[in-house]
Amino acid sequence: MAMKSSFRFQRTEPHLALKIFKPYNAYKRAKEEYVFVVVDLALGEQYPENFFCVLPRSIDTVHISRNNLVKQFGREKAKRIAIRLLKDAKRRFFDSEDILKEIDVRLRELEPKKPKPCLNCGVELEHHRRRFCKPCADQRTKEYLAEYHRRRNT
Repeated sequence: MAMKSSFRFQRTEPHLALKIFKPYNAYKRAKEEYVFVVVDLALGEQYPENFFCVLPRSIDTVHISRNNLVKQFGREKAKRIAIRLLKDAKRRFFDSEDILKEIDVRLRELEPKKPKPCLNCGVELEHHRRRFCKPCADQRTKEYLAEYHRRRNT
């Protein structure tokens, strides 16, 4: 895939930097996309030879064997490195609105999600997709089944 070279280096780890590319074929897509590439400056100065990995949108959903960043540093450190790289990029690309929006989206996806409270009692939930804690969910199920059987028997 041919890349348009609209990039600058950002350094956080001693040897890692972030390059941001805009693909030539972006006009075919519905929204403009950028490719975020992590490069290893110890391997060389030019892009193709110092390629390390493509920065994933979310590190939690990436297979360890498919991404060098996660494979080499582990999930937690890879997440910290990715956040640091993106924050550095945000400081350097202050003049480009499109890149800043994409960086903000990626930062939001990498930041840990705040636990939501139970809708009934207000206890913080472990899983962000649940709406009720286990005791409240069991109570609601009992109430629902009691109402269901009451209506069915009348």
